[in-house]
Amino acid sequence: PTVEYLGRVSEAELDDEVRGLLSFDDCPSILRASGLATLMRQLGKVIDTSRGSAETYQMSVPVDRIQIFLSHNWGIPRHRKFLCLAVHFNWMPAMIVTSIVLLVAAVLSAYGQLPILARYRQLEGWKDPAWREGFLCSAISFPVFLLMILFWRDILWIV
Repeated sequence: PTVEYLGRVSEAELDDEVRGLLSFDDCPSILRASGLATLMRQLGKVIDTSRGSAETYQMSVPVDRIQIFLSHNWGIPRHRKFLCLAVHFNWMPAMIVTSIVLLVAAVLSAYGQLPILARYRQLEGWKDPAWREGFLCSAISFPVFLLMILFWRDILWIV
């Protein structure tokens, strides 16, 4: 049999029978989805294997519509799939949380509530404090950002 490519067809061009076959109107319980927090929990544990089970089915719930459809290649290692999803979906929350943490650390450093480094210059045998420098902002920025990229959805799951 020959298969013709139909291309994009507007909804108005579909007859009622085809529209019924392509929709979930008669069986709303068939349209199920899992939330992003569910998929990304425990570093993407659920996307490690292609085997479905009653447990993975229970991770989905009936929905009216699917906002984002994720498809993936089972041949790609789990950590690569997870890192792609984590960077794509957790980048902005990680930036916001890291910025807030750094702002709080900067304010606390400015008010002397966090340790700072004093740099000295030598002037005629005297140690003169040239400037003071907070180091915690530099020390914590990358670890906070990385933790948020990797575990933001786990944090949302807990909260």
